[in-house]
Amino acid sequence: MPAPSNHTSFQDAAWQKAICGICPAGCWVEVKKENGRLVDIRPDAGHPLGMICRRGEHAPEIVYSEHRLKYPMKRKGPKGTHAFERIS
Repeated sequence: MPAPSNHTSFQDAAWQKAICGICPAGCWVEVKKENGRLVDIRPDAGHPLGMICRRGEHAPEIVYSEHRLKYPMKRKGPKGTHAFERIS
């Protein structure tokens, strides 16, 4: 008998109800997570506010983007120079 695996395949990942936080609307959604990581999102059809906007549709891409800020930044230098420094 094979040993149980701790790895959850994409097909075995469970959908969980949640509220989207990508934009201020706070739509009711269902999210699919694999190993604690968001992999898919869809509207919660069982709720009156179950909808999803264009930003919400791309939530996994936004959350895990390499361009996402990971810590607070402070502008250093004049506006438009795009010079920032980490403040924490």
